[in-house]
Amino acid sequence: MIYQELTLLPSAEIPLHALWEALYKQLHIGLADVQNRESVNRIGVSFPRYELGQHSLGNQIRLIAPDEATLATLNLEKWLARLTDYIHIKKPAVVPNHAVPVTVKRYRFRPIDQQAKAHAKRHQISYEEALTHCKTHRRAELHPPFIRMTSETNAQPYPLVILQKPADAAVHGSYNSYGLSHQGSTVPHW
Repeated sequence: MIYQELTLLPSAEIPLHALWEALYKQLHIGLADVQNRESVNRIGVSFPRYELGQHSLGNQIRLIAPDEATLATLNLEKWLARLTDYIHIKKPAVVPNHAVPVTVKRYRFRPIDQQAKAHAKRHQISYEEALTHCKTHRRAELHPPFIRMTSETNAQPYPLVILQKPADAAVHGSYNSYGLSHQGSTVPHW
Protein backbone atom coordinates (compact mmCIF):
# COMPACT_ATOMS: atom_id res chain seq x y z
CA MET A 1 0.00 0.00 0.00
CA ILE A 2 1.03 3.58 -0.70
CA TYR A 3 0.27 6.76 1.21
CA GLN A 4 0.71 10.48 0.70
CA GLU A 5 0.79 12.77 3.70
CA LEU A 6 -0.52 16.32 3.75
CA THR A 7 0.23 18.72 6.60
CA LEU A 8 -1.94 21.79 7.07
CA LEU A 9 -0.04 24.98 7.93
CA PRO A 10 -2.37 27.34 9.80
CA SER A 11 -1.46 30.96 10.37
CA ALA A 12 -2.81 33.97 12.24
CA GLU A 13 -4.89 34.91 9.16
CA ILE A 14 -6.12 31.39 8.33
CA PRO A 15 -6.95 29.13 11.29
CA LEU A 16 -6.77 25.33 11.13
CA HIS A 17 -10.54 24.82 10.85
CA ALA A 18 -10.67 27.09 7.78
CA LEU A 19 -7.86 25.11 6.15
CA TRP A 20 -9.67 21.83 6.85
CA GLU A 21 -12.81 23.26 5.22
CA ALA A 22 -10.91 24.42 2.13
CA LEU A 23 -8.86 21.22 1.83
CA TYR A 24 -11.77 18.87 2.33
CA LYS A 25 -13.98 20.71 -0.14
CA GLN A 26 -11.34 20.21 -2.84
CA LEU A 27 -10.50 16.67 -1.74
CA HIS A 28 -14.18 15.70 -1.81
CA ILE A 29 -14.56 17.07 -5.35
CA GLY A 30 -11.42 15.22 -6.45
CA LEU A 31 -12.48 11.91 -4.87
CA ALA A 32 -15.97 12.25 -6.37
CA ASP A 33 -14.32 12.78 -9.75
CA VAL A 34 -12.27 9.58 -9.26
CA GLN A 35 -15.42 7.71 -8.24
CA ASN A 36 -17.30 8.96 -11.31
CA ARG A 37 -14.47 8.07 -13.71
CA GLU A 38 -13.45 4.74 -12.17
CA SER A 39 -16.89 3.59 -10.85
CA VAL A 40 -15.20 2.99 -7.49
CA ASN A 41 -12.94 4.94 -5.15
CA ARG A 42 -10.01 2.93 -3.75
CA ILE A 43 -8.42 5.96 -2.05
CA GLY A 44 -9.05 6.24 1.68
CA VAL A 45 -7.95 8.73 4.32
CA SER A 46 -6.61 8.58 7.85
CA PHE A 47 -5.75 11.24 10.40
CA PRO A 48 -2.43 10.51 12.17
CA ARG A 49 -3.05 13.11 14.91
CA TYR A 50 -6.73 12.31 15.46
CA GLU A 51 -7.90 12.72 19.08
CA LEU A 52 -11.49 11.79 19.88
CA GLY A 53 -11.32 13.12 23.44
CA GLN A 54 -9.96 16.46 22.25
CA HIS A 55 -12.41 16.67 19.32
CA SER A 56 -9.42 17.16 17.01
CA LEU A 57 -8.39 15.88 13.60
CA GLY A 58 -4.93 17.32 14.16
CA ASN A 59 -3.18 19.00 11.25
CA GLN A 60 -2.36 16.01 9.04
CA ILE A 61 -4.19 13.72 6.68
CA ARG A 62 -2.90 10.68 4.84
CA LEU A 63 -4.29 9.51 1.54
CA ILE A 64 -4.02 5.72 1.31
CA ALA A 65 -4.19 3.71 -1.92
CA PRO A 66 -3.31 0.17 -3.01
CA ASP A 67 -0.62 1.48 -5.38
CA GLU A 68 0.88 4.67 -6.77
CA ALA A 69 -1.12 4.47 -10.01
CA THR A 70 -4.39 4.49 -8.05
CA LEU A 71 -3.22 7.46 -5.98
CA ALA A 72 -2.24 9.28 -9.19
CA THR A 73 -5.85 9.01 -10.47
CA LEU A 74 -6.74 11.65 -7.86
CA ASN A 75 -4.46 14.24 -9.52
CA LEU A 76 -3.98 15.92 -6.14
CA GLU A 77 -1.95 18.84 -7.49
CA LYS A 78 -4.88 19.89 -9.69
CA TRP A 79 -7.39 19.95 -6.83
CA LEU A 80 -5.10 21.60 -4.29
CA ALA A 81 -3.43 24.14 -6.61
CA ARG A 82 -4.93 27.13 -4.75
CA LEU A 83 -3.83 25.81 -1.35
CA THR A 84 -0.13 25.15 -1.90
CA ASP A 85 0.90 28.00 0.43
CA TYR A 86 -1.07 26.44 3.27
CA ILE A 87 -0.51 22.70 2.81
CA HIS A 88 2.75 20.77 2.71
CA ILE A 89 2.40 17.74 0.42
CA LYS A 90 4.92 14.92 0.78
CA LYS A 91 5.79 12.52 -2.00
CA PRO A 92 4.02 9.13 -2.03
CA ALA A 93 5.69 6.44 0.09
CA VAL A 94 5.16 2.83 1.11
CA VAL A 95 3.02 2.24 4.22
CA PRO A 96 5.29 0.99 7.05
CA ASN A 97 4.97 -2.61 8.26
CA HIS A 98 4.05 -1.58 11.81
CA ALA A 99 0.81 0.12 10.68
CA VAL A 100 -2.42 -1.12 12.28
CA PRO A 101 -5.90 -1.07 10.70
CA VAL A 102 -8.47 1.59 11.57
CA THR A 103 -11.89 2.44 10.23
CA VAL A 104 -12.47 6.06 9.39
CA LYS A 105 -16.14 6.71 8.90
CA ARG A 106 -18.81 9.35 8.92
CA TYR A 107 -20.52 9.46 12.30
CA ARG A 108 -24.21 10.22 12.58
CA PHE A 109 -26.06 10.01 15.87
CA ARG A 110 -29.78 9.98 15.23
CA PRO A 111 -32.34 11.26 17.71
CA ILE A 112 -34.00 8.41 19.60
CA ASP A 113 -37.39 8.92 17.95
CA GLN A 114 -35.86 8.52 14.48
CA GLN A 115 -33.89 5.49 15.64
CA ALA A 116 -37.07 3.92 17.09
CA LYS A 117 -39.07 4.53 13.90
CA ALA A 118 -36.38 2.87 11.82
CA HIS A 119 -36.09 -0.04 14.27
CA ALA A 120 -39.89 -0.53 14.28
CA LYS A 121 -40.01 -0.60 10.49
CA ARG A 122 -36.97 -2.89 10.14
CA HIS A 123 -38.26 -5.42 12.69
CA GLN A 124 -41.99 -4.94 11.98
CA ILE A 125 -42.84 -4.09 15.59
CA SER A 126 -44.77 -1.24 17.16
CA TYR A 127 -43.18 2.14 17.68
CA GLU A 128 -43.58 1.75 21.46
CA GLU A 129 -41.76 -1.61 21.46
CA ALA A 130 -38.99 -0.15 19.30
CA LEU A 131 -38.68 2.90 21.55
CA THR A 132 -38.33 0.68 24.62
CA HIS A 133 -35.69 -1.40 22.84
CA CYS A 134 -33.76 1.69 21.73
CA LYS A 135 -33.80 3.21 25.21
CA THR A 136 -32.43 -0.03 26.64
CA HIS A 137 -29.76 -0.68 24.02
CA ARG A 138 -28.79 2.82 22.96
CA ARG A 139 -25.09 3.62 23.02
CA ALA A 140 -23.84 6.87 24.46
CA GLU A 141 -23.45 9.64 21.94
CA LEU A 142 -19.87 10.40 20.97
CA HIS A 143 -18.64 13.84 20.00
CA PRO A 144 -16.01 13.25 17.31
CA PRO A 145 -14.28 16.08 15.47
CA PHE A 146 -15.91 17.48 12.37
CA ILE A 147 -15.27 19.60 9.32
CA ARG A 148 -17.87 22.17 8.36
CA MET A 149 -18.90 21.56 4.76
CA THR A 150 -21.32 23.20 2.35
CA SER A 151 -23.37 21.19 -0.10
CA GLU A 152 -22.51 21.90 -3.73
CA THR A 153 -26.08 20.94 -4.65
CA ASN A 154 -28.17 23.16 -2.38
CA ALA A 155 -25.57 25.38 -0.61
CA GLN A 156 -26.69 24.08 2.81
CA PRO A 157 -23.99 23.82 5.48
CA TYR A 158 -23.50 20.49 7.25
CA PRO A 159 -20.94 18.95 9.59
CA LEU A 160 -18.85 16.07 8.25
CA VAL A 161 -18.37 14.29 11.58
CA ILE A 162 -15.45 11.84 11.42
CA LEU A 163 -14.96 8.85 13.69
CA GLN A 164 -11.62 7.05 13.47
CA LYS A 165 -11.29 3.91 15.57
CA PRO A 166 -9.15 0.76 15.72
CA ALA A 167 -10.28 -2.27 13.74
CA ASP A 168 -9.73 -5.92 14.61
CA ALA A 169 -8.39 -6.77 11.16
CA ALA A 170 -7.62 -5.10 7.85
CA VAL A 171 -10.55 -5.09 5.43
CA HIS A 172 -9.77 -4.20 1.84
CA GLY A 173 -12.48 -2.43 -0.06
CA SER A 174 -13.63 0.89 -1.37
CA TYR A 175 -14.21 4.31 0.14
CA ASN A 176 -16.82 7.00 -0.36
CA SER A 177 -16.25 10.37 -1.99
CA TYR A 178 -14.89 11.71 1.32
CA GLY A 179 -12.28 8.93 1.45
CA LEU A 180 -14.13 7.40 4.40
CA SER A 181 -14.73 3.70 5.02
CA HIS A 182 -17.38 2.03 2.90
CA GLN A 183 -18.85 -1.24 4.20
CA GLY A 184 -16.21 -1.64 6.88
CA SER A 185 -13.11 -1.06 4.77
CA THR A 186 -10.05 -0.05 6.78
CA VAL A 187 -6.90 1.99 6.24
CA PRO A 188 -3.46 1.58 7.86
CA HIS A 189 -2.61 3.87 10.78
CA TRP A 190 0.69 4.58 12.52
